Amino acid sequence: MMDIVIASREHAALVAQISRQSFDEAFSPTNDQDDMADYMDTAFTEGQIAEELEDVQNTFLLCSTKEGACGISKLRRGVPAPEKIGNATSIELQRLYVIEKAHGKGVGRALLEKSMEIARKEGVAYIWLGVWEHNPKAIRFYQNMGFEFCGSHDFVLGRDVQTDLEMYRRL
Repeated sequence: MMDIVIASREHAALVAQISRQSFDEAFSPTNDQDDMADYMDTAFTEGQIAEELEDVQNTFLLCSTKEGACGISKLRRGVPAPEKIGNATSIELQRLYVIEKAHGKGVGRALLEKSMEIARKEGVAYIWLGVWEHNPKAIRFYQNMGFEFCGSHDFVLGRDVQTDLEMYRRL
């Protein structure tokens, strides 16, 4: 059984913990540890997450199973979309993080489907995201969920400037 709720300020510590854990599990093996620490110590503090949760442009979803909280997603409004989308209404799926022990159990799919449901209810035409070019597992997941490539942008991890591939899907 899976339970997905819209996260609120009271969930800040839990969202930060899941974000930090899943990000570390996914990217620590292939990135410099100082760069990882620099990024996570800025992006995933309880205070930073609390600010993001209070911003009306953001919606966080929190997924739990009988084993406990295991994943989050973050929708972000009001940011420039990839050129391919043009002037159509869009929303960014800025984060979709699932802790390693929950991989393969449908958590990512459930979070993405719920995120797309929210976007559809808001009348959004496209959902888009950035995924690290060296994350083939995530790229395949998004392709299987109907996303297509549409560009790229820089993602700064500590001192390392990396490339995120932009992907989009019509809702």
